[in-house]
Formats: sequence, structure tokens, C-alpha cells
Amino acid sequence: MESISTILIIVLSVIGAFLLLGLTILVHEFGHYISARLCGMVVDVFSIGFGPALWQTKRNGITYKIAAIPFGGYVALPQMEPPSAERREQEANQENSGERSEPLPPVATWKRIVVSLAGATGNVILALILAWLAWTFYGAAPAADPSGEGVVIGMVQENTAAYDAGLRAADRILSVNGERVSSWTGFIQVAALSEEPVLTVQRGVDAPQQVTLPTEKMDFDIQMIPGLYPGGPCVVRSVQPESPAEAAGILRNDRILALDGIPLGSPIHMITLISERDGQEVVLTVQRKKETLEIAVVPEMHPVFERPLIGIEFAEEGVPRPLTQLRNDAAPVFRLLTALFRRTERREATRGVGGPVTVLTMLWLQVSAGLMSALTFTRFLNINLAIINLLPIPILDGGHIMFALFEMITRRRVHPRVLHALLHVFAVLLIALMLLLTFRDVTQFIPRLWRGEQNTTLNEDE
Repeated sequence: MESISTILIIVLSVIGAFLLLGLTILVHEFGHYISARLCGMVVDVFSIGFGPALWQTKRNGITYKIAAIPFGGYVALPQMEPPSAERREQEANQENSGERSEPLPPVATWKRIVVSLAGATGNVILALILAWLAWTFYGAAPAADPSGEGVVIGMVQENTAAYDAGLRAADRILSVNGERVSSWTGFIQVAALSEEPVLTVQRGVDAPQQVTLPTEKMDFDIQMIPGLYPGGPCVVRSVQPESPAEAAGILRNDRILALDGIPLGSPIHMITLISERDGQEVVLTVQRKKETLEIAVVPEMHPVFERPLIGIEFAEEGVPRPLTQLRNDAAPVFRLLTALFRRTERREATRGVGGPVTVLTMLWLQVSAGLMSALTFTRFLNINLAIINLLPIPILDGGHIMFALFEMITRRRVHPRVLHALLHVFAVLLIALMLLLTFRDVTQFIPRLWRGEQNTTLNEDE
């Protein structure tokens, strides 16, 4: 029965991943579709996916279909294409119908720009909705410690280069290779762009120090500095009745800053220190509103968890405000694009680009982890798709905008032959890139995933 349950969970997770990917594609293409209809343009096909149709129907001259290859979709808008492509599209669609015998009228340049922007706009709107749901469900994140900049180290694993170099929990990473970092995601990304990044680290009010550490391939082929874990405030959500914490006078919403004078980097850091002090009195430095207190408490061995505890639950990490979430999602994309044009970072940056299989696998893993994890990754995916589609590359939406702006400035359209050549060349390059990334996913990333060779991480739920 256990194996059947496991298989069922995997199947449901895969279905959920495809549904969320389909939703991402749907809102993008629906943005193109609805804006084209509102602008009075002709729509021939609305397709989710590419290739052979698994299902299709035709209504009011528009073919709606779901295709076999789920990584994408399209809305066929003949008035957005150059004249020769338009004629070929018309011939294909009118072969058995003869619905339109007159040439289609040209479309105003501003309408083409609006329709091109509408796909990315749909993804941003969906991402904003998902961000609002996460913020509503989890609540706002506890306020960060305003006493310093950079990102806080929550835990440093022993027997690692980072620990041997002297890094400890509650230290602040101010910059990597001279580039300031303000989020843990940003820190990971900048560090991954170098084999031996130089970290500027500050402890308390001491002068910042520079530390050079090697990166290694960790989970999902992400290049990281091993042994470092993100920090977070130790805010008390609740105090268990008749616990050492209650007896000591610890209250809800207290913020625990230090234990026996050791600055705390994260809840897991405090849990680790408490577990080493069975029956020993510890002094907690607690911030209560605007007052700082010293509270003594004696951990007691818990009969179920079999480790010393003081009887508190920490507040959930929470999430930033919706617009901050979107900004945090967009920052790594722009940083990666920048790295691709830097000679010193290009090699590592290309390793961080995942293909369609990686995207779907990551989405499946997030669905398996829980609904909110899946929705969070879907939000990130939508922001990624919006940004990438607006790049000024001929085959993408940004390419259509680029051609439309060229027409507005020069008062003439790009010659159809030139436009066709550019579209065909970049279509071939895009297909080749997708095939290359898919091959790399299948031959490198996926086998490691199924063999379970990922490195283990600390379980902060313990």
C-alpha cells in the first residue's frame, strides 16, 4: 500500500506541475488573444503547446487547441506577420473554407506593440496574484534587523571551508566580489558566478574582513558555497504552558537576539545551541518592543523530541510584500542576463541556465513540497517568462516591439525578406538552444536527481 501511495503522490505531482505550467502559458497567450480581439485584429489559432493537437475546436473562425508539446503556445495573428507570411497563413486557414477572400488591412503600429506587450503583462498579473496569496496566507515577514546591511548567515556547518575560514552564524555578508548583496538569493547567484568568490564579511561592529571561499555543485547542479545557510530573526510566536520559557517570563513577539552573548543568526542556530545545554542555565538577550532584557532560562530534555528545549515556537518566516516579491523574482533574471555578457562570468552563468526539462522537474518538486511552494515557483516562473519574452530578439515578443518601434521611427516597415530571414534564423537558433538544454538536462541533471545524489540540507523543522 505504501508503494501505491507513493506512486499516486508522484502522479498527482506531475499532473499538478503540468497544470501550473499550462496556466503560465495560458495567461501569456490569453494576454495576446484578448488584446488582439480588443484591437479588432483577426485571430486564426489559439494554441496551448506546440505540435499535434490533442484536442481542438473551431468557433467563429478561430481554432482553439491543446497541443502535444506543453513547453509554450501561440496565438496566430496574420496581421502581425509580414505580407508573404500573412498570405501563406491565409492560404493554410482558408484552404477548405474561403472565409476571407479580401486581403487583411494593415494594423496600426501601436496596436502591434500593445498586443506584443500583453502576453508578458498577463504573466505579471498572475505573478502579482500569486504573490498576494502568499503574503495573505503566510503574513508579512518579521522586520529585518536594521542595524546592518547585507545578508545574515543563519548557520555555518562544521568541517567546511566556510567554518574553517572563521565564518559563524549572525555574521553579515556585505558583498561578493565587490558587488553588494541584499538577499540570500542574490548572494547565491553572485557567488555562483565565480569559482572562488571573495566575500566581504562583518561581525557585529567589527571592521569588515575579506574571505575567499570555493564554490561547489550542490543540489540541482547549483554552484554554491557549501556549509552556509540563510539567517532570519528569532521571533517568538507562542510559549508552551508550564515550560521553562513560560517560567522565565518569555512572551509572544519577543525577539531573541543572543544566547549567552552569542549573536543568533536564525532559529535553527538557537535550536542547535539549546540542544548543547541540557540542564545548564542560559541567558537570552531579548528585545521586547523598545526594551532590551536579559532573561535566564534552563533548557529541559523533551521526552518526545529527545533533546533539550525551552518550550517556544518561532514565528513563521513570512514573505515580503507582493511587489517586493516580484522585484526579488526579477533581480536574478537581470543579473544572469548581465553575467552572460561579462567575460569573467559567462562560463559559470551558462551553467546556471536550465532547459525545459529542468523547469518542469523543478516545478514537479515544488508541487511535491506543497501548494505554497508550487505557487511560489510558478510566480517566479511567470516573472522569468515575462522578462525573457520582452528581450529584443526577433522570434520573441520583444522582437515584434523592436520592429514596430523601427517602423514608428523610420516611417517604413522592415523589408519582408529581411524580416523572414531574421525570424527563420532565430527560430532555428531557439530550437537548437532548447534541444541543447534538454540534452544537458537529461544527461546530467535528471540522472543525479533520480539517483538521489543531491547533498543533504539542514531540516529547520526539527
